[in-house]
Amino acid sequence: KISKKEIGRCFKLILKALETSVHLITTTDFMSRFCSNLGLRAEVQKAATHIARKAVDLDLVPGRSPISVAAAAIYMASQASDEKRSQKEI
Repeated sequence: KISKKEIGRCFKLILKALETSVHLITTTDFMSRFCSNLGLRAEVQKAATHIARKAVDLDLVPGRSPISVAAAAIYMASQASDEKRSQKEI
């Protein structure tokens, strides 16, 4: 069995050998799609995006997947609005 750490190390070596880079996926990449699927207004999406960006900027979510961070931010923004969604829905 190979660890995630070993896979990550090999991936970085391959990128370096090929002299290329990969665009990192961010929480913003998921926000629009998730909010749209949940039928949330643009204001809720904007608030969720702000929450996620702040969490990343303040280094509150190191190592967390962008999908998880986006979902948590959407949950928090929806709970603060009149368009509440449950964790299960998100």
